[in-house]
Amino acid sequence: VKAESKRVLVDGISVFYQDSGPKHAPTLVFNPGWGCDTSFWRQQVEAFSDRYRCIALDLPGFGRSDKPHDIAYTLGLCATAVKSVTDDAAATDELKKTALKLTKPNNTTLNIFTLENTLGKMEKVEQLS
Repeated sequence: VKAESKRVLVDGISVFYQDSGPKHAPTLVFNPGWGCDTSFWRQQVEAFSDRYRCIALDLPGFGRSDKPHDIAYTLGLCATAVKSVTDDAAATDELKKTALKLTKPNNTTLNIFTLENTLGKMEKVEQLS
């Protein structure tokens, strides 16, 4: 399944994400750990995108997202990036009404922070793993 490359602006920073799989299937959001990019999830996306919608993102400063030198790379910025990507994906699909599975990033603090800032808008959470 071919991934569609997309970008969303977060506080003036272009954040890259890939969207693949059936648009109306349950959605897996691959949230990277600190220092990772979408390539970290390549094999998982390939394995699941035949039956799940897969969204993988590059946090600001990593991968194909912008890497400005004059900003603070905070947990808040990372959480805003994840929320902006899921909001953008919801604008093109029924993401708010589908089951969401979030993968745990390597950084547990970031995981907790992004969950608090993104799950509030979801109608159904099937599993956190």
